[in-house]
Amino acid sequence: FFRAQDKGVLASSLYVAMTRARSILTLFAHRNSHVHARKIFKAVEDCLDCLQDRPEIDVSISQQDDVEDVLQWVGEEHRRWLQRTWSEKKISQEPIFSQSGELIAEPLFWYREQGVIHACFGKEVLSQRAIQKLDDFGVKIVRVGRV
Repeated sequence: FFRAQDKGVLASSLYVAMTRARSILTLFAHRNSHVHARKIFKAVEDCLDCLQDRPEIDVSISQQDDVEDVLQWVGEEHRRWLQRTWSEKKISQEPIFSQSGELIAEPLFWYREQGVIHACFGKEVLSQRAIQKLDDFGVKIVRVGRV
């Protein structure tokens, strides 16, 4: 319930709740005559209409766009390293899953070399538990600036 007595709709709370959904978002609502309730209901209906009537979107993103996005996480000083890595390896930016479907990690990017997955997490400091999990699955960590 995202309405507070004497404060009206708690829009920021509703926004946070809706944007944190990872795969499924379920909303329950009922129509009532309150102006804020009608406004929220209309916004939700508009969103549902967008899901039904999907606009055509150009999903082609260039390799350079991907490099620029990752560069924000590794630092401009590593541009040449990142460009070289991107051109020499078959890079994936998807999460890494085990064969059984378990999520292993969500690195900035990863690639497979001689049957071994190499994953780069940028400047993120991994917990010891995360490092151990990667090691258990045979995933090698690529440090920024190093191959």
